[in-house]
Amino acid sequence: MSAPNPIEARASETTTGGPPSRYDLVFVVIPLAFAVGASDLAAFPEAMLFASVCGAAAMADALFVNPPGFR
Repeated sequence: MSAPNPIEARASETTTGGPPSRYDLVFVVIPLAFAVGASDLAAFPEAMLFASVCGAAAMADALFVNPPGFR
């Protein structure tokens, strides 16, 4: 009998439900920032700049400040 695969075990842990993780929230923040920015057509370039900065900050936080890893 082979040893359990840690990647498959981790995947089964994350697909069972429960509260959203920090990384799930990053996947919500990025498109939400662009949707809110796109709704303001009067200041569209400034809104897209703001949405880009928000998305980049969320991505930088998720990748470099609090990187994902196995615990």
